[in-house]
Amino acid sequence: MKLTLDHTERLNLHALLGAQPSDVGSIRTIWAVQDRIALDPDDENPSS
Repeated sequence: MKLTLDHTERLNLHALLGAQPSDVGSIRTIWAVQDRIALDPDDENPSS
């Protein structure tokens, strides 16, 4: 499955994943997902 998100959706998903209570294994998995959805340098500055 491939999920395509714009920069706002990625930010929202990143925040939601970071708010989840979990154990160490789940946190590491969440971090891996957050790394994959991290913003590109172009997305970090939407005004440019």
